[in-house]
Amino acid sequence: MRIKSRKVATLIGILLLSITGLAAVLIGFWAKSDETEALSPHYLVYQGTATRIYLVSATSSYILANQTYTSTDGREIPKGSGLFVISVTLRNDYTNEDPPPSMGTSASPVYGTAYICLNFTLHSKDGTVSAINVTPADFASPSTDETGLVLASGQTNYTNIYLATNQTNISLFEINLVFVGGSIPR
Repeated sequence: MRIKSRKVATLIGILLLSITGLAAVLIGFWAKSDETEALSPHYLVYQGTATRIYLVSATSSYILANQTYTSTDGREIPKGSGLFVISVTLRNDYTNEDPPPSMGTSASPVYGTAYICLNFTLHSKDGTVSAINVTPADFASPSTDETGLVLASGQTNYTNIYLATNQTNISLFEINLVFVGGSIPR
């Protein structure tokens, strides 16, 4: 009887240590996002000039992909892979009277609608972190590392940006406006 209860106690101890170890790993993975600072609200800059696209908020977190993603250049990110998520709220302050820059014929039936392309740069204390953008976009952009969004005049849009990376030591992220106009970039 004593041997049996000792075995049970040992098994329970091993099980508790395993659960504690797994919990510590998962907490360590998700707690890293607390080290990344949120961005302050500001108008995004395009070609050295402030635009009327206002960054209301941008925060980050780490998650495990709940589905398989495919990037625009065909790279597959399997379910369960690590994703750095940037939750972004943007507001389009362009209007009929103050429309976005004109790039040829406007594709928008409503003046003030802005087509924007964003890309994202991740940093750790060791430098730039490689990541694959797997964010679903509103339109195809000229580059695979960009996300294309359409914002109606006055619209505030909340979106999650999904960047696949196995790095969990990200300390800083940048949001770069690489295009803004009244039509889809070519």
